[in-house]
Amino acid sequence: MKKLQQYYIFKISTTQLSHSNYNITMCFEEAQKSSKIISLGDSQMLRTLRKIKDINIDINEIDILLSEKRKIKRRSHNKENLKALLETEQKLRDLLFVPEIISIFVDDIRHYKYIGKNGFILNNKKYVRFACGAGQARRNNALFIDQEYEEEMYSILNNDRDDIEITPAKYNAYFSLSTSASIPVSEPYFCVVPDKEVIRTEKVDFVKEIENGDDEVIEMDRDITFNLWDGQGIISPKMAKQWAEELELDYTPSSFIIRSNFIKGLVVVIDFHKFSDEIGKRFITDIYGNNVNIRDMDVILTQSQFKLWNAFSGLLQNMKKNILF
Repeated sequence: MKKLQQYYIFKISTTQLSHSNYNITMCFEEAQKSSKIISLGDSQMLRTLRKIKDINIDINEIDILLSEKRKIKRRSHNKENLKALLETEQKLRDLLFVPEIISIFVDDIRHYKYIGKNGFILNNKKYVRFACGAGQARRNNALFIDQEYEEEMYSILNNDRDDIEITPAKYNAYFSLSTSASIPVSEPYFCVVPDKEVIRTEKVDFVKEIENGDDEVIEMDRDITFNLWDGQGIISPKMAKQWAEELELDYTPSSFIIRSNFIKGLVVVIDFHKFSDEIGKRFITDIYGNNVNIRDMDVILTQSQFKLWNAFSGLLQNMKKNILF
């Protein structure tokens, strides 16, 4: 399988920032010795940053350097080999270290509120809050970014969406999908369709609160809405095979976990082209009310997979402009 490349970033606690008056000077070697360097799987966020900086990473070059590093470590210990090892590690660091992104561990909420509002200085550069997904929040982590790249990164990763009212917690989770570790594949032709919801009457335990006494649990029938397609879409066998080849797999998976800007979930392999022929139906209606030819689609996503779907009017045009496949 194609390797997910790991990159390296600083990780600093809010307490350390506070003790330094939110202005720190720290080199890679110092951070490494004090366990303040962590690995981060490649993601839409990192690929976008490299695009802005016009950086092209040669994975073969990284593999060659890693192989050379292993060979040097097996040699005898002398000054010549030590120098060669340090030079190789420096080359790897130049390729893999991302100083523009910093992970902040929140061990004091007061300090986090301060840097959320004012940012902080590291190595004479100002960093501001950028992303905090659901998983990051559970581990008391947040990502900060070099302010120089903040505006352009937000512009690209928000994908020219319309400004709609949304709770901060939901927006944090949706926007931070771009920070998920992922391996890029080729761009599919796709559409987004409404979810299929059904209402079923189910027996539930209903808790009735009793003032000045124990709550009462009552079994009753309630109508409950179920989303049959929650988080699930479909992919054609042809596109599934293409993705499998791009991922360097020796088989075609029956499903793929996908991540992109505001998109997440599972797509399963179904020959919906053949099915459309069998039922004699070529067109479906997407969530924007457009008639879509099924035969033109490689992937069909559902509404629950596309977060903030109602904040986009020119989805495909925006994708062409902003998304890196």
